Amino acid sequence: MPTLPVYAFEQELDTDPSTGTRLSAVRPYLDVDVPGLGFRPYVLLDPGRPFSVVSHTVAATLGWSPAGVTADPVDVYEFDLSAGGMAWAGQVPADDLTRWDGHPGGFGVTEVELLDRSGHGRTGRLAVFASRPDAAVPQFADGFIILGMSFLRDNRATLSLTHQPGRCGSLDL
Repeated sequence: MPTLPVYAFEQELDTDPSTGTRLSAVRPYLDVDVPGLGFRPYVLLDPGRPFSVVSHTVAATLGWSPAGVTADPVDVYEFDLSAGGMAWAGQVPADDLTRWDGHPGGFGVTEVELLDRSGHGRTGRLAVFASRPDAAVPQFADGFIILGMSFLRDNRATLSLTHQPGRCGSLDL
């Protein structure tokens, strides 16, 4: 089982100087190549996202198999502080959960192999069930993969994170 290093991309946000508060946006990512792509993708880790997201170009290059999702309603839960945990918040059509930030697209599966650029490891082929926008999204670079919680579960991965500049954790696959 290879262990891939996880790095932190950190960006300072503009804040009101009178408050003396500094805010940083931090995103964990993998510094990997994906054989067969022909370019280096942005591979972000987002365990708070239920499903992964694969950009239009990545899906088209690696191959994409649609996974039909019905419009049948599914229960949605939200964190309710007063209830001390998750609480039922209603129902939505199942296909709403497969959209990426409202962008139209499809839901399906592709396979990736991750090759650590620092030489720490190479995975076998891993299934990625994901949303895929129908077209490039203007405010984002098109060559990205966002690995959500289902990727970790489906591939029996362990993600360990701490906050340090540079390397901030590991992904055991």
